[in-house]
Amino acid sequence: MAQIIPFRRKRQPGDSVPKSAWLSVKADYSRWLVTTGKLPDTRKSYVYNVGYFAGWMGGQGYPLISATSKHLDLFIDTQLEMLARSTAMNRLLACRSFYQFLIDARRRTTDPTAKIEVKRDKLVPKQPFSGAELADLVEAATKSPWREMLVLIRLFIGSGCRRKEIMTMQTYDIDWTRGRLLIHGKGSKERWVAPGPTAMQALTEYVGERQGDVWSISADTFYKRLRVIAKEASVVGAYPHRFRVTFAVNFYERYGNLAALRTILGHSSLRMSEHYASYNMAEGALEMQADLDLAQDFVENVPTLAPEPVSVDDLIEQGYSEHDILTAVREKMAAVASSAARIVWPAIDAGRAVEDAELATELASSVSGDRVRRSVKRRSLVDRKSA
Repeated sequence: MAQIIPFRRKRQPGDSVPKSAWLSVKADYSRWLVTTGKLPDTRKSYVYNVGYFAGWMGGQGYPLISATSKHLDLFIDTQLEMLARSTAMNRLLACRSFYQFLIDARRRTTDPTAKIEVKRDKLVPKQPFSGAELADLVEAATKSPWREMLVLIRLFIGSGCRRKEIMTMQTYDIDWTRGRLLIHGKGSKERWVAPGPTAMQALTEYVGERQGDVWSISADTFYKRLRVIAKEASVVGAYPHRFRVTFAVNFYERYGNLAALRTILGHSSLRMSEHYASYNMAEGALEMQADLDLAQDFVENVPTLAPEPVSVDDLIEQGYSEHDILTAVREKMAAVASSAARIVWPAIDAGRAVEDAELATELASSVSGDRVRRSVKRRSLVDRKSA
């Protein structure tokens, strides 16, 4: 809390009460968010985060409306210390939206967030569903008591839409003739998508002659039921946005057209679409790396024990040391033991070979040369007593 002390001061006569100042503009701000086309979840998040900042400002003795860039800079720094970078960035975006509202309402002339930025974390692309996982989800949805879930899953697979975009759809958004859906996306932006004949046929049979709302369940109910279906299908990590990732990865893999992908997904920039395309690039790079197997090309002086019995004398004649042979045992013995092959090993104390398939399994579990030597010595003594 030491960093906050410089901004603490006693309230002066005429200062606004911070909480009251926020409550006085909260309703107006919420209505303004509606006019900007923000989705309900986004509006709820923005109002909450601005309210959080108002409480933080109140703790410093300053009214929310008169915040400066220094206040915002310190606030975001404290958030970055406590929270994930993405959460801190969401709070900055909420505050930026709020001060833009004040400027539009002519209650302020400047935006204190203008020069403050939070860099996004560069995350690994999300894992799409595999073809087998999608088939299992469809099969489980067919057997479920919820008729609309099979239709919804097929629509999500074929459209690449966000959960809210599909769940808020109306029947007048459907072009039955062309097999297309009018999607109302973020920021009041509209776009058409064509989920394909399979999804559209399922949607036609489900809607019938009804008008108005397409679905009788909410977006949250869909998510809860999807989790139940995924559990029945033994599919791990099923959530609505993963269908969008799956569509984007498969579309880019087949057509390689980033501009078309951007249009379908409703992104405001190509950079957002590139995040999905990066999965294909990463997978291709990893496959090439694994195929190269460069380490194998540069392994030297390590004997390879074949499944058939190998003469230790031959290994010694080839110039391998005791250390080399022990290394080979540790690295290759598992394959030898699994096929029950016999290992010919020099009995260190007796100067003779011990042939035994059971020894292969024992050596395969050895973690050091000393344990191998003790194992060989013990087996040799048993063999001599039995003789």
